[in-house]
Amino acid sequence: MERRAARTKATSFSHAAFTVEAIILLVFLIGALAVFTQLFAHATTTSQQAAQLEQAVVLATDTAEQFSADPTSVAAKTTHDDLTVTCSVTQTQETGGTLYNANIVVSNSDSQVYSISTARYVSGVER
Repeated sequence: MERRAARTKATSFSHAAFTVEAIILLVFLIGALAVFTQLFAHATTTSQQAAQLEQAVVLATDTAEQFSADPTSVAAKTTHDDLTVTCSVTQTQETGGTLYNANIVVSNSDSQVYSISTARYVSGVER
């Protein structure tokens, strides 16, 4: 009879130890899943921001190239998808020609995404 009681105690203890171990493992698994979910969400957000920045750089570069070709033909404001390109051109008369300065800003509905400044000198002397 004493052996049976000892066996029942040992079996009861091993079941309790297994249950505690399973609960600890479950808590660890839930914690690890939460961390990985946050990491993947952050990676997705960063990827979207990088794609938007890349598109903004391309739009600003295209506008700068258009400005370089003809400083007077650049539109003051254009919209592409969800990005707005604003180009403000100022000109300064010099003795030999005109210096054009452009400030190109690409923004979304929330904030400025990218900006670039450039200049072009147009000589008044015929060649």
